[in-house]
Amino acid sequence: WSLYNAAAERSDEVFIAHLRDSMGSVLIISGLFSATVTSLIVESYRTLERDPASDTVLYLAEISKQLAEIAHGPNFGNSSFQPIPSLPPFEPSASDVTVNMLWILSLMFSLACGLVATMVLSWLNKYSRMVDLHADPRHRATQHARYFNALKQSNLNLLVEALPALLHASFVLFFLGIVTFMIPINTLIATVVTIVAGILGVLYLACTAVPFFIEHSPYSTPLS
Repeated sequence: WSLYNAAAERSDEVFIAHLRDSMGSVLIISGLFSATVTSLIVESYRTLERDPASDTVLYLAEISKQLAEIAHGPNFGNSSFQPIPSLPPFEPSASDVTVNMLWILSLMFSLACGLVATMVLSWLNKYSRMVDLHADPRHRATQHARYFNALKQSNLNLLVEALPALLHASFVLFFLGIVTFMIPINTLIATVVTIVAGILGVLYLACTAVPFFIEHSPYSTPLS
């Protein structure tokens, strides 16, 4: 039992250290990325609702127009104000809706990665706690075998491997939102951003495809 426990402890140290490092990296990246996307959403969501300042300008322009007509009209002094026409219903542009949808989805995916990474870390802490619960070598070995088999059956590795893929999807949505955001603003900037995003996309696809042609290649993605 002592030999089993010693081997299991060494194996767990490597296994848990690897998962903790992976989840720590996911937490840092998702946290920084979520903060970036949130700052952009705070500005972009305003395009989905009517701007009160623009409405005020329109009303003032209409009032000024009526005052000018009254002052220069033939019946000056006897004219009356016409009711100001109501503004047409506000509808955000398709590009504004698309940008906000892409960025909000990107933020949700990034936050989901952070949440799941936090949960995985708590599960690993619980696993270590339960395995080290008994001092008796026999009970300790039995407890380790039980919880380690449960950990394997729960496919925790698959969940951990899926997190980078979800984070990458969040990046893709973010870049799509950037391109869509720039198109109606400036054609030159939109073209440059599209080219850069396209190059990054081609490099990502190349890294995804390399393992299919070169065995044991270090270049790979979660989709490989």
